[in-house]
Amino acid sequence: MTDIAITGLACRLPGAPDARASWKLLVSAERRFSSTLAGCWNHEVFHEPDDRSAAHSSYTDQVAFLAAVDRFDALHCGVPPAGARAMDPQHRLMPGLTREALADAGPGRGDFDREQTGVLFGLSVSGYKHLRSQRSAAVQGFTLPGSLLGTASGTVSRYVGPGGPGFAVDAARSGSPAALDRAIAQLDGVACRIAVVGGVHLGLTPGGLVRFSRLCALSPAGACRPFDEEADGFVLGGGAVSVILRPLADALAAGDRVYAVIKGVGCASRGPQAPTPEGRLRAMRRAWEGAGLPPSTAGFPEAHGTAAGLRFAGSARPWTAGKDGHAPRRAAVSSYGSGGTDVHGVPEERPRQAPPVRGGGSAVRAPQLLLLSAGSLPLLDEHIGDVLHTLDALGPEDRPPVGALAHTLGARAPLKARLAIVAASTEEFAERLRRARRQLADGDLGDLGDDAFAAGAPLPAAQRRIALLYPGQGSPGPGMTRELYEGYAGFRTAVDALAAVAGPETAALLYGNPGAGDVEPGRRPAATEVCRPLPETVQIAATRLLADCGITPDLALGHGVGEFAAAAAAGALTGEDTVRLLAARGAALRAAVESGPPGGMLAVQTDEATCRRLAEGIDGVWPACFNEQRQVVVSGTAEGLAALRRACTGAGVVTAALEASGAFHSPLMAPAEGEVRALLAGLRIADPVRPVISSVDAEPYTDSAGLRELWARHASAPVRFGDAVRTAYDQGARVFLQVSGGGTLLTPVRRTLYHHDDVHLLAADGPARDDGRGFARTLARLAVLGAPADPRGLVPAEDRRLLDLPAARLDGPPFRADTQPPAPAPTPPSGETPTVETPYELLRLIRHQTALLTHLAAALPTPPAPAPRALPATTRPSGSAGP
Repeated sequence: MTDIAITGLACRLPGAPDARASWKLLVSAERRFSSTLAGCWNHEVFHEPDDRSAAHSSYTDQVAFLAAVDRFDALHCGVPPAGARAMDPQHRLMPGLTREALADAGPGRGDFDREQTGVLFGLSVSGYKHLRSQRSAAVQGFTLPGSLLGTASGTVSRYVGPGGPGFAVDAARSGSPAALDRAIAQLDGVACRIAVVGGVHLGLTPGGLVRFSRLCALSPAGACRPFDEEADGFVLGGGAVSVILRPLADALAAGDRVYAVIKGVGCASRGPQAPTPEGRLRAMRRAWEGAGLPPSTAGFPEAHGTAAGLRFAGSARPWTAGKDGHAPRRAAVSSYGSGGTDVHGVPEERPRQAPPVRGGGSAVRAPQLLLLSAGSLPLLDEHIGDVLHTLDALGPEDRPPVGALAHTLGARAPLKARLAIVAASTEEFAERLRRARRQLADGDLGDLGDDAFAAGAPLPAAQRRIALLYPGQGSPGPGMTRELYEGYAGFRTAVDALAAVAGPETAALLYGNPGAGDVEPGRRPAATEVCRPLPETVQIAATRLLADCGITPDLALGHGVGEFAAAAAAGALTGEDTVRLLAARGAALRAAVESGPPGGMLAVQTDEATCRRLAEGIDGVWPACFNEQRQVVVSGTAEGLAALRRACTGAGVVTAALEASGAFHSPLMAPAEGEVRALLAGLRIADPVRPVISSVDAEPYTDSAGLRELWARHASAPVRFGDAVRTAYDQGARVFLQVSGGGTLLTPVRRTLYHHDDVHLLAADGPARDDGRGFARTLARLAVLGAPADPRGLVPAEDRRLLDLPAARLDGPPFRADTQPPAPAPTPPSGETPTVETPYELLRLIRHQTALLTHLAAALPTPPAPAPRALPATTRPSGSAGP
């Protein structure tokens, strides 16, 4: 069979809320047996310690059960309260457990092939179904799906996401290994490439204790001591486990962390109840034949508590490698179900891989975003404590680099309560995490200072719709976002790719290039065809870095020439086509500038009406930009602008000359329209996948034809940025993120929307060099607001590996069989039909399946009509009538 890798683990076991705690229990050999948990049932009624033959009692009260299994975060899983009450707690455990296993494996954010991911669980009994039937006679819409064992896998598929084959296996004490056998068969075929495999058993009623007491199988001493001469039975327990499997070749190719490798699994049936050597041998033989290995290579047998035919060491000893010292350690694991299903598995230690670079925790690197989250603020505090405990247990030389921490935490789907920290080293992160924990304990939320942000819950989706803002003329040029170029490979790659299209001098003008000749970095070039692509090259690269970090806009808005970068963000243009267009457009505008009178642009700090009044009677000036209520930019000839400036000075109106090589957004640019229109005619423009709000007419554009016509006159038309901002707000934007150039556009946005208190203004970079913290800080704020910010987009390739960090947990109110029973339906008046609760989930499923079948039937080719069959010749009796 194909070697199968275990890449993710999660569990809930008595005394062990996760796999790390479970391992500690195993190493310490600590017992976790106790009397039946309070709240399960009144065991005094069933406990008869002195009567081992009592028909309806148990002679022991010792168990190993899970606590608080009634608690469930139904809101997080999208389950209505009635559905949660009807759902077996075994089903409730598995979505959260699978979420943790996926997070441990890496694709916790759902970045895996859902259509090729199967879910297979082992279950055998549902005590909750009996509790529901005893305590509530009413059958409701959720009763059936909530009690069937087979819906456990469907519950995970519905609320966690996997969409491949899914079913439950009932093999009576060997259900989980049998599910493993079926999962490997699926992975060996074409049904799936990833499998979620697990099992769950909860003791919710005294039935198990009573039945096994009748068999005298339980330990009267309340201790499980296999292979001990004092062994007197087992202790009834429960728990849940979920693991992530995929073919080993796929796991290694993806760089996954591998816990172990499954070499072979065999399954056989030998009849119920009593195990037989034939059934065991059959399962073992199939497993070892599938593994292609001799059974003698097993160095550790797990005997399912039977100890049949085994020899034991008299003292503990290390489990060493094979005979030659290089063969991997290998085990033999058996499970014998009381229903007659025997399963044998051959796990092997993971293949030797290059060890990760140790240490580096104190190294200062490009700032990273570290995102911690949990189901509630109290659980977040617990999670912070677990992470700090893990880091504190490592010596300085063993602490991982901050990038690996960011990658591991970022691979997990964010939960409700969130804490985001920007740090450039592991030490800085640990210290800031401690202070943030104290601040959270004091009730602080929001901006905690020193690059830390927290929230008890994200904003509703409608309150965090993002508009990306792109500045135009006058936005910073050379040297802009240098920290991003030097610190983050994704941004550097995007800039270099775009610069190769815009011209070899582009990267040199931005960041300096020793091999570029005499270009002086930091000097703003005056020629329009050179300076125009610089800001947009940076803006498009920053947009790609934002996308790498999970941030895509709901709409895009550009100021002036920034509208073209906004169109690229909206999907109307490729980044490469955008810089090509801008370079050619810049040449056309330069020709218009050089062929006309000298001109420029002047900012006038007043409202539109006053500006127009001051410009009356002055030739050669035109309002070019309406940025906000009290700022107008005027374009014109040098003489006209000088006259306007004198008029403004006389009226006490402040003005400022802008650094511009021409009178853009004025009729002086009209001579370039013909050439620009020709450029656009040969350019492929797609329909935007999200609206582009034009700053020319403040209208949202979703069609390519409208954009093509708009851009032909774009350079000579005035910019109405304030109106465009209002349109963006009306379109649902609440988070305005300026992509580059600091916060130059955020001030007019704030002044335009001053009467709205639900607006958030962010800048992807700062006005001064900050080692890239501005970008990471903005991602942190977005993550806390509820945007899908993914810190992994900033992590360098050498740090993209998973660490063993504790997982955060969900929590919720208790849902018990006897809580909030449905009110009895009122008796309908005579003659009326009583209403029946509609099982909406089942009805929705039936309708969905009907639609799929209809679609499938329409897609299938129509079969040819059958040829007419010839009727057999008949001999009509003499004298009979014809038809």
